[in-house]
Amino acid sequence: MALTQEQLGFFDAFGYLMIPQLFSSSETDEIIEAFEWTIQNCGGGKDHDGSSRTMFPGPIEH
Repeated sequence: MALTQEQLGFFDAFGYLMIPQLFSSSETDEIIEAFEWTIQNCGGGKDHDGSSRTMFPGPIEH
């Protein structure tokens, strides 16, 4: 998948891209499961309710 010049410009300006349907629903489920596992095992065990940004010190390689 090649990004358009508009997408590249948006990324340069804002630092992120939103690409609908980039992942299948099963891939999204895997990402969510891995995120929740990381929260529980590396983030102090607090549930992520989406009300604030969750940050982890150092790289996460799970």
